[in-house]
Amino acid sequence: MLEAYIENDGVVGALRDRHHAIASAKVTRQQNAIDSFKFTIYPNHPSYRSLLPFTTLVKVVDASSGKARFDGRVLSAAPSMDSKGLVCSEVTCAGVMGYLNDSRQGYAEERQWSGDGSRTGMQAYVDAVLERHNSMVEPHKRIYRGDVTLATHETSDGVFKGFQRESSLDALVKKLADVYGGEQRVRRDGAGLLRFDYAERLGQVRSTPIALGHNMQSASRSLAFDEVVTRLWPLGKKLDGSDDRLTVSSVNGGLEYIDDEELQATYGIIGGTETWDDVEVPSNLLAKGREFLAAKRAVAESTKITALDLSLIGIDPDEIQLYDWYPCRNELIGLDATLEVVKQVIDISEPHKSTYEFGTLSRTQTWRVRAMRDAVRAAAESAAAAGSVSAITTEWIEQNIN
Repeated sequence: MLEAYIENDGVVGALRDRHHAIASAKVTRQQNAIDSFKFTIYPNHPSYRSLLPFTTLVKVVDASSGKARFDGRVLSAAPSMDSKGLVCSEVTCAGVMGYLNDSRQGYAEERQWSGDGSRTGMQAYVDAVLERHNSMVEPHKRIYRGDVTLATHETSDGVFKGFQRESSLDALVKKLADVYGGEQRVRRDGAGLLRFDYAERLGQVRSTPIALGHNMQSASRSLAFDEVVTRLWPLGKKLDGSDDRLTVSSVNGGLEYIDDEELQATYGIIGGTETWDDVEVPSNLLAKGREFLAAKRAVAESTKITALDLSLIGIDPDEIQLYDWYPCRNELIGLDATLEVVKQVIDISEPHKSTYEFGTLSRTQTWRVRAMRDAVRAAAESAAAAGSVSAITTEWIEQNIN
């Protein structure tokens, strides 16, 4: 059972347990984002008037394992009354990562953070952000460096960063994760201290399958084609005394653009530009343009799955949780891949109705064309063999799941 508690000035009160109930309670956890917890509470609840914005601390805990599912504070409690006179309060809570919004960095010119013998440049930068944050907030909001291990070719010699009075959260998310990738979180360690983790991958690969006929209730796949480019104009630094920029025409047969002819055969001509302010040599610009166009062949695939967490009843050994990777299989939609949980919505009252979003998996555009053709051919062959085309109904799927 998932239980919830509140704390005001060190006094702990029950929010949800065997004797107290709240409605529509859901915890949402998402990659590199602040956790949220939303619920409805009614006036007959003893904690109805004890939910104070920015002051009341909230925890959701799995009573059987003791693991925290949410750790944060109340942001708002909005009372309302409907046309039938029913009064309630809609409560929104934010996770402990939100504490980083309560502080601001000062101003400092950009410089190289190279680290020292005991820490990397990335770790030194994170320490500076957190030290500034901790100097400005109450003790329970203080956050310390945890496992900061992300390393890329861009950060091998450190990081070049400054501060422009942004929030501490922006100094970490926008200036690190949005630039270098990777995964971030704030967790509570065994001593009760809050720790900031930043790594290429925070989770681990699990053996528990997410599969049709086992624990998968529904699944859908979507591909993001909003940035498809089949003809690219690479642009370099500005020309002296002009707003015009360096192009590749001098090393590309007089043409300022480069084409992906294979994709053009499928999608037609879809133009786009990309600018590299530091490129001064046309041949280098052409190379960067070709690399960029090749990278555009990869498309992000997101998979949304509604699954049963069978670890709750002892059938599966692994619980489904954010950042972990699971083998996902559903032959009806051509899904067979090990995917990461990038978002989970935990239904507090009915955990079996929790949903999980998996992704992102990069596929090439040409893979999609071939896959679509293969799917159409397979469907036609199946229909011909059956003598008719019949729909796979929800009832059929549920029968196979059950």
